[in-house]
Amino acid sequence: MGAFQYDNPLIQAMSRIANMMIVSFFWLVCCLPVVTILPAPAALFHTTTKVIRGTGNGVMRDFFASFRDSLKKGVLLSLLSLASGALLGFALWYSWQLQGSSGFWLAYFLIGCLIFFFWAVTVLHLPFALSRFEGRLSMYLRMALYFANVNLLKTLLRLVLLAVVVLLVDFYPITLLLLPGLYMDLIC
Repeated sequence: MGAFQYDNPLIQAMSRIANMMIVSFFWLVCCLPVVTILPAPAALFHTTTKVIRGTGNGVMRDFFASFRDSLKKGVLLSLLSLASGALLGFALWYSWQLQGSSGFWLAYFLIGCLIFFFWAVTVLHLPFALSRFEGRLSMYLRMALYFANVNLLKTLLRLVLLAVVVLLVDFYPITLLLLPGLYMDLIC
């Protein structure tokens, strides 16, 4: 009977993996509408830190409660992030098209890349701010920018880990059912 007790490390590891798969599936379903691209990772982060680490009320209950709490402001932040990202992407594309036409195209392109980097790390940290704090939209943006820049090495490691996760999902799409929860667990 000892092998099937809940205190067994193997059973606890299997339970944790199952919870990561469940929360990853919920994240995937909630990310399908593009406007919920920030509330879904906020709920994923909240559920990972609470349930998978052992202090929550259940994967489904915590995920959807957190998703519902961050939905209104998260949709606005998602639309703002998508619009500003599209604008920055267009500016980078345009600066690349100017290649060789003047001596300033390289400076314009490098400044655009720097701005795009700060935009990307801010958007990467928006779900953390959205899941933990209450306030106005400007406060979420300031908190995300602060979190991104307070420890730049940790932010760069998060970006590298995210790139690895994206590559793994690209090569093995079935890993999409586990890797989002594992990614959030690793960066917590």
